[in-house]
Amino acid sequence: MSWTTVTEKQPTSAQHMQELLQDCWKSIPELPLNITNPLQDKVALERSRAIMDCSVSNPRCSIRWYKGSNVILPSERFEICSEGCYRKLVIQQVALDDEGTYSVQVGEHTCSAKLTVEAQSLLMVRELKSVEVVAPDEACFECEVSVPVLKAPVWSLKGEALQQGPKVSLEKMGMVHRLTLRQTSVDMNGLVEFTSGKAKSSAELHVKSDP
Repeated sequence: MSWTTVTEKQPTSAQHMQELLQDCWKSIPELPLNITNPLQDKVALERSRAIMDCSVSNPRCSIRWYKGSNVILPSERFEICSEGCYRKLVIQQVALDDEGTYSVQVGEHTCSAKLTVEAQSLLMVRELKSVEVVAPDEACFECEVSVPVLKAPVWSLKGEALQQGPKVSLEKMGMVHRLTLRQTSVDMNGLVEFTSGKAKSSAELHVKSDP
């Protein structure tokens, strides 16, 4: 009968270190989930960037963001970031309807804060100028405002609002607004007005008859 000696394979130094680290992690109790620095109320200017941020007790915990009762998911405008225990929600191109109460939920803990959005001041950069044409030529009015507007402006002629149609063209090119009146007639003589929020401009339309 012969005996075979079995030698136990010793772990390498790297394996040994990894096992020690795993044992150490197991021996460290999990930090309780909590919000250490809660959200703060913020004020942002329309079309700027807003950041709502807080800190949590455990870098490995996950949180959920809300606006009101609606869950916020990452998108082109909403960026959700985690850096250690620091958490932030970045809102790009803030709009007026982004104003409201934002909250985070960490386990059973929640905190909330209000985001206030201030509208940019809308000013006239270039006023309307009076136009004189011979009927039935086109009459074109153009003006420029200081910031882009989301809501369509109001154009009027002699106090009556104008709508897009075969004889009326309403255009917007960035911050430049243009009104084109086609097939003018003498009875269209009067005041042309542009209104966008508190920004207003006016000019006269003079239509001469074809001699």
